[in-house]
Amino acid sequence: MHGSSHWHSEISHGHTSEKHKLGGVALINIAGFSIELLGGILFGSVALLSDAVHMLFDASAYITAFVASYVAESHEGSEYWTYGFHRLEILAALLNGMFLIPVAGWIVWEAYQRFLNPVGINILMTLLIGAGGLVLNVVSVVYLHGKREMSLNERGAFYHLLGDAAGSLAVIVGVVVISYTGIIVVDPIVAVLIALLVIWSALKILAEGTGIILEKSPIPASKIEEEVRTIDGITEVSNINAWQVCSKFRVCTLHVKVSVKTLEEAAEIRQTVEDRLKRKFNIQHLTLQVEEVGS
Repeated sequence: MHGSSHWHSEISHGHTSEKHKLGGVALINIAGFSIELLGGILFGSVALLSDAVHMLFDASAYITAFVASYVAESHEGSEYWTYGFHRLEILAALLNGMFLIPVAGWIVWEAYQRFLNPVGINILMTLLIGAGGLVLNVVSVVYLHGKREMSLNERGAFYHLLGDAAGSLAVIVGVVVISYTGIIVVDPIVAVLIALLVIWSALKILAEGTGIILEKSPIPASKIEEEVRTIDGITEVSNINAWQVCSKFRVCTLHVKVSVKTLEEAAEIRQTVEDRLKRKFNIQHLTLQVEEVGS
């Protein structure tokens, strides 16, 4: 329906602003990871170590999104790579998810050892570092959100940041509980809770990435057919296929039969289908075969 330059320009639109924000958030999270990792090692808090791993995972996700955005903008496709390199985002996300699960498992094991053999922690320093992590997360949220509508990539990063903030808040609450009750096993319990959040995030990423690699349809075919059939002049809808090249790039092909008298009417229906599917289902690239009834 359109040349490749059209849909590549659509997917690349706004990438520059998105790159800058994702890159900035990644740097903030790397700084937070470094501080919490060092603090966890020096002051004996496995909860800080767990939250540091959580921040590292999210930082890697932001870096992945940043690199994918840069590569997609810089390499819009070639004779052999007609979709460009948008799938790099998915491959990197799958690697991140697979890496994170054993790391989170290690955190759970360390927390279990601390539960069996409790070790005292430096309450003041752990509290200060946890509070610092929370401040960094809040700064990241404000920086990423801004005053304009966020893209799909940015919204994903935004929700990751909320999870990071929850992790830092859990560390703070855990330290406060320890300081008032003296029950130091609260630290490994908090670590396990954060590790479970990390594992849940990793499994979600793996499921989404695998679905995209296996070309699972992001929209039920029945929903697409139902929407297209509401357009006047269309009598039949068939051969519906939808998939994602990456998390923010949806593609669809379908055949429709129309009852029209002129080519202009057929062209108008074609444009209506494209506009409707783009607005309703965020389909960036549509290939549509139009046939007249009886052909």
